Formats: sequence, C-alpha cells, structure tokens
Amino acid sequence: MKKLISSAAIAIFVIFLAYNVSCSQDKSDSKNKSDIQSDTIEWTNYDIGLKQAAEDGKYVMAYFWRDG
Repeated sequence: MKKLISSAAIAIFVIFLAYNVSCSQDKSDSKNKSDIQSDTIEWTNYDIGLKQAAEDGKYVMAYFWRDG
C-alpha cells in the first residue's frame, strides 16, 4: 500500500512539473520581439538626450551620482 501511495505521489509530482514547464515555455514563446524590446532602456549621451527631448517635446530625467 505504501508503494502505491509513493508511486502515485511521484506520478502526480512529475505531471505537475511537466505541466509547469510547458506553461512557462508557452508564455515565453508568446512574447514577440517588440514586447522584449519595450522592456529595455536605450541609454544615450546626455547632450544628445537633451537635444532629442527638446525636438520631441519630452521631459528628461537625469540621475547623477558620485562615490565617496
């Protein structure tokens, strides 16, 4: 009886694991390249960024830091 319960628990775990892996692959396949690109930031030079923002009528967020 204990072997049957152990076997059933292992089988359920393997099925759950296989389902989980297939779902995560489906989600990653459904993202197209434009979604991936929209999640990234394209950094630019400070002067070029100010010029582009002025041309586009957008605000600029600048973050400066210094160690020490």
